[in-house]
Amino acid sequence: MQVELLLTNGQVVDPATGTICEADVAIDGGRIAKVVERGEHGISASQQIDLGGKIVCPALVDCHVHAFNRISPSSLDPDSIGVDQGVLVVGDAGSFGPANAEGFKRYIVDAAKTDVRGFVHIARNGNSSNPGESAIASHLSVEDVVKVVEKNRDWICGVKVRASVTAVGPSDMLPVVMAKKAATEAGVPLMVHIGNAPPVLDGVLDLLTEGDIATHCYHGKIGGIVTRQGELLPAVQRALERGVLFDIGHGSGSFAFGVAEQALALGMPLGMVSTDLHKRNINGPVYSHVWTMTKVLNLGCDLADVVLASSTRPAQAMNLGERYGSLAEGAPANLSVIEVLDRVMTMTDSFRGTRQSKQVIAAVATIQDGTYQPVADAGLPDSRGV
Repeated sequence: MQVELLLTNGQVVDPATGTICEADVAIDGGRIAKVVERGEHGISASQQIDLGGKIVCPALVDCHVHAFNRISPSSLDPDSIGVDQGVLVVGDAGSFGPANAEGFKRYIVDAAKTDVRGFVHIARNGNSSNPGESAIASHLSVEDVVKVVEKNRDWICGVKVRASVTAVGPSDMLPVVMAKKAATEAGVPLMVHIGNAPPVLDGVLDLLTEGDIATHCYHGKIGGIVTRQGELLPAVQRALERGVLFDIGHGSGSFAFGVAEQALALGMPLGMVSTDLHKRNINGPVYSHVWTMTKVLNLGCDLADVVLASSTRPAQAMNLGERYGSLAEGAPANLSVIEVLDRVMTMTDSFRGTRQSKQVIAAVATIQDGTYQPVADAGLPDSRGV
């Protein structure tokens, strides 16, 4: 069998089984031709790359970033946090609204090498005017959001709202209710930023349905997913049972090691790993998608589970179709290559809490529609320009 690209001597994360195995990956015509056990398999290739034990996985997908570069004040260039760091898909979480979605498409989506998707904000200009972007009722329109989703289903994957006092002001639950209505009418998921009340988390979670996303789930503020008595909030359990997805959304003020450790110890499953990358955290504490994965891995989570929470699950949540999330034969060859290194480094959460790593995850390469490209930045705090 002759193919265009053969990745040898690597490991493969299998989304179907949630396991990691030693295998070679053959790619031809931009699709996965074969995933076979290492050894004499009779496959030859025009380009052969020895991975030396590195890991091939479904394309990394960061479902929560801010990438309305040069328009939204804190947004970043999508490629600098996308393909340059081994991430093939980024989802902008509400940096744009229905009034400026066309600009986001023209100047960001159409211009990037990274596949940029977006959650359109219920507020007309997105959170580029934060804080308080949802505080004025006349700036919220279910009709406008539904229309912009219907016009842009090729890249808009959901609706966004921030359920936090800094965003809603005196409006309390109104923006969340309107955002949920818009998402339901448009047939897409709602991503809700959960933070400081009002509105209170119980009411927000009870509004969500299957496929909706609660982001910043491990924030360390009072009124979060773990009560002050150390128990999982009952509304969280109800939401999990309905199929609501919980996303990390690290950010500058939304990830606390202690809360994550408590939630995992209480049996809350690992949902999705995302960064909430923007200008105020790109140089710490977040840095990159793989550095956020590193933090989760060192909380004691299974490596395969961390990878799937950073690739296949967000791809499914964003309804990305067959292009992402799979290593099945015949699937599009959109993959990431990472490596796990034994390295002690200090990891810092959003509240200056620290932990020491035993292992770190570094980005190595992307494979975009069958083309192998080494990364410009391995995604570690000391890897700029690698």
